[in-house]
Amino acid sequence: MGLKPLPLFKEIYETYIKNNKTKKHKTPSTKECRKKLFPSKNWINKFPQIAKAHLSQSAIKKDMKRTIEKMNHFGNYSA
Repeated sequence: MGLKPLPLFKEIYETYIKNNKTKKHKTPSTKECRKKLFPSKNWINKFPQIAKAHLSQSAIKKDMKRTIEKMNHFGNYSA
C-alpha cells in the first residue's frame, strides 16, 4: 500500500477513534473489518470467470495475487 490512503486513515482515526468519547460510533472488530474490506471466500473462483471478458489472463492473475497478498498482509483471513 502506498502513501495515498494515509490522509484518509488520519481523517478516519481523528473522526471516529481518537475523540470518540460518546461512543457514538462503535469501532468494528478485526473480523468485521475483514468482512467489509475483502471479497467473499468464493471470490477466488468467481473473479476469473467474470473478469475474463475484460482483462487478459496475466492481468487476472496479477490482480488476484495482489488482492490475496493484501488480505494476507492484513492478517489471517476469515470471512
